[in-house]
Amino acid sequence: MTDRRDVPPEWPAPRAGWEQARHARSDHENGYAGYDHGPARTGYAAAAPAYPPRHTSHAPARARTRVRRADASRWHWLLLVPIVLPLIPGIYNRLEPALFGIPFFFWGQLAFAFVASAIITVVHLMVR
Repeated sequence: MTDRRDVPPEWPAPRAGWEQARHARSDHENGYAGYDHGPARTGYAAAAPAYPPRHTSHAPARARTRVRRADASRWHWLLLVPIVLPLIPGIYNRLEPALFGIPFFFWGQLAFAFVASAIITVVHLMVR
């Protein structure tokens, strides 16, 4: 009996011409442009990829121009209000004025949620 470790597996059964048909299209058509296929394609172990050398030219660099993002708007600064307002407890850390017997500490924070919703709505409508 032969040693089965050096024989390729028989499953799935190879089809006639399968290997040639698999590689019939060019690498560019298969989306592998510039890709080293390694031992399965070339029959030898792939070497480490050769990266391009770092830019060593001493030519002056081009002036960088700042490009503004398409979604940038000054209206977005208004979104800081609902973030910063609840972080200042001195604004709402009191009992008076009470609303229906509820201290300002509680209903003021609920009001901040409505203010945040209104600000987000305004920003959305102005930016879109």
